[in-house]
Order: sequence, then structure tokens, then C-alpha cells
Amino acid sequence: MKFTFVLITVWLLVSCTTEQQPNRIYYLNSYHAGYASSDAVEKLVREKLDREGLTLKVSYLNGKLLQSDSLKLAQAAHILEDIRLFEPDIILVSDDDAIKYVIEPYFENSETPVLFCGVNWSKDQYALNNDLVRGMLEVLPLGGCIDTVKNYFPEVKRIGILSENSVSEHSNKRLLDSLYRHRGLTPSYALVDSFSQWVDAFRHMNETVDLIYIPTNGGILNWDAQVAKDLLAAEIRVPIITCESFMMSYAVFGMTRVLEEQGEWLTMAADQLLAGKAITSIQNTKNVRVEYHLNEKLAEVIKFDPSPELMKSIY
Repeated sequence: MKFTFVLITVWLLVSCTTEQQPNRIYYLNSYHAGYASSDAVEKLVREKLDREGLTLKVSYLNGKLLQSDSLKLAQAAHILEDIRLFEPDIILVSDDDAIKYVIEPYFENSETPVLFCGVNWSKDQYALNNDLVRGMLEVLPLGGCIDTVKNYFPEVKRIGILSENSVSEHSNKRLLDSLYRHRGLTPSYALVDSFSQWVDAFRHMNETVDLIYIPTNGGILNWDAQVAKDLLAAEIRVPIITCESFMMSYAVFGMTRVLEEQGEWLTMAADQLLAGKAITSIQNTKNVRVEYHLNEKLAEVIKFDPSPELMKSIY
């Protein structure tokens, strides 16, 4: 009887010490539910990491809905407290706002590994703990998109960048100015807050530049999709390009990233950490997959007639 008791006690001790606690993963989305590019990442995070043995928590910084720095800082403070209470083993973040407002200021000395995706072009714009932060950069095929259109409109010399007034777009303005100039283009910018401002800026650019680039509309208040489509169909005079598939209703031609690629990398890297791999052995990377798009209705208006070779690539 005594021997049996000892065996049971030893078994209980071993069970208690070897039982794994659920891994806790906190995913911070820079934006909001309903924004196409981050929706694709969140969908994959939920599908691949919301499973038995893991505790997944998702939160939103709402960076495209909050119009001022003070509101974003207040939301970041709320999220920081939420992260501390949750005590995650791994933090996942998508896009620039989460890095700028939460990870950079508060996690420099943290021991929690951070995986990111969707940060525009370079992580060197942020002061990050290089030992504990790894990610996939978002590198848009913008150069190739411009070059393709210039093959059909060689007279293009002036490019207008028409987008939202956001952290990401101000970052892009700094980082991409040399890309335009390297291609012999003189850039001008309109980063707007509201749809009415976007309409005014479009009409001005439509008269004063040779090419318009529209990165996104997620942070533009009171966006009216039908009014925008009708306006472009009636007034477009110059090529409009984009690198986001969800903007193709308003562009003539687009070379776009594959939205799911960022989420696929993020969940793969998270699984590697969960399997015991050190974060220092995970390499920073960038997206590489590209899709081609054509808005035939707008292309016909400006007489953009892609070659058969280019049409073979159109998605």
C-alpha cells in the first residue's frame, strides 16, 4: 500500500511539472475590422492560430479611424494595459501604426518576442529591439507598376500621389520620393482626411499631372464608392495606378501584392516560435508575390491598350 502511494505521488508530481500551459498569443491589428488588407492577415491568424492548446486574443488600434495623434496615443495606452494583463508569450502585429504607437515606445526592453508584418519598406525607420523583433516588410511593386504604364505613356513626367492622411502614407512619402525621381518623375502629394477633399484633389491632379497613384482609401472619412466610380468614369484624363487590389475600382492598372502572403508568413513564424525555435534564428524578409489587374472600363476611356503579353498576366 505504501509503495502504491509513492508511485501515485511521483506520477502526480511528474504530471504537474510537465503539463504545458496554453501558449498565449496577442495579435494587434493596426487598423479595424473591414479594412481589406488587414482583414486578410487577421483571417489567417484566426484560422491557423485559434486552435486547441493556444489562447489567442485579437485587438484593434483603429489607426485609420482615429484622426489625431492624441486619440491614437490614448488607444495605444489602453492596448498596452490589455497586453500586460493578458501576459502573452508572443505578440503579433500587422502594419505600421502598431509598431509606431505600441511596440517601439513600450517594448524596447521587453522579453516577449514580437513578430510583425505589413511594415512599409523598411523597419529601420523605427527603433526596435533587434534581438526580439522579426517580421515581413511590405514592399509594394510600385516601381514595376510605374515602368509598365510609362511603356504606354512615355510622356509621363509628373506623378500625383493621392491618398489618406495617415502614419503609413507619411512614411511612404519620405521613403518613396527617391523612387519617383529616379524614374524621371516629379512627385506632388495630396494626403487628405475626407472624401470631399479627395474629390477636389483628384480634379486638380487630373488637370496638372500625367499620372496619379492612389495607394489606399481606408482612412478617408465618408468615402462614397459609387460617387468615386462615377466621377472617374466621367472625368478621368490621365492613367491612375494602384498597388492594392481593393483600389482597382478607381484605378486603370495595378500591380498588387498578394494580401495573404503577409498573414501566411506571420502564422508560419509564430508556429516556429511555438515549436521552440529561437526568434533570433528567424530572418526578416519581404513579400515577393505580385498580381496584375486592369480596369477595362477606365482603360478604354484613356485609351490604355495593353499588349497581348501583358494581358496574359492580368488577374
